Amino acid sequence: MAIIKGILLEEYKRLNNTKQAYLNKINALPKGSIRTKKIGNKFYHYLKYRKGYKTITDYIKDQSKIKILSFKIKQRKKYENIVKEIEKDLKLLGKLKRNEPTAKRILGNHKRLSKK
Repeated sequence: MAIIKGILLEEYKRLNNTKQAYLNKINALPKGSIRTKKIGNKFYHYLKYRKGYKTITDYIKDQSKIKILSFKIKQRKKYENIVKEIEKDLKLLGKLKRNEPTAKRILGNHKRLSKK
């Protein structure tokens, strides 16, 4: 049983380190979304995001930055989804540490760990 506890503790630490690395990457990327408005016959692109309770809308002057910014925003969303999955796994490991006799039942219901 000590071996299993060691493995669970090691996995818990690894997940925490991975989560922190992804959070650092998320903080380096822009948040929000790109909005396009048509005024007259021209299209204007804006980066829209929240800062506290306020909604901030920044005009994107350089049209070449739109694709780069869009890619970075998609990357941020992807990382946020990965962090959500890591948090689910951490929650599962917390349950396993607290309630070891029912570990087989929990592992049997968990999609990611029950795959063979």
